[in-house]
Amino acid sequence: MAEPTPDSDSSALALASRPPVEVFSRKPGFLQPPAPPRYPSQARRRNQQGVVLVEVRLDVRGQQRGLTVLRSSGVGSLDAAALEAVAGWRFRPETVEGQPVPSRVHIPVEFALTANR
Repeated sequence: MAEPTPDSDSSALALASRPPVEVFSRKPGFLQPPAPPRYPSQARRRNQQGVVLVEVRLDVRGQQRGLTVLRSSGVGSLDAAALEAVAGWRFRPETVEGQPVPSRVHIPVEFALTANR
């Protein structure tokens, strides 16, 4: 006896119900300008500086679904301040062919002290 084959309607339904593929965004869009991170006072007093590379994963609505430090500044308080700042940012959803899709973006957050404090 031959195995039943899926009809075209159920195949189309299976394709339509698959979650969209996550894309990498090189330049995220924001719903409002992102607030800068708060420079930790102890790090400022110790003249600690650095760049934290944060990965943000977004769903199809642009809502954050994950936040990770990809590269630490080497200073824990700077890393924590970067995560805290980025957690408050509101993103526009990434689109492919006019349809919103899940995405991820890498954001460098720089902590630098100026010469004339």
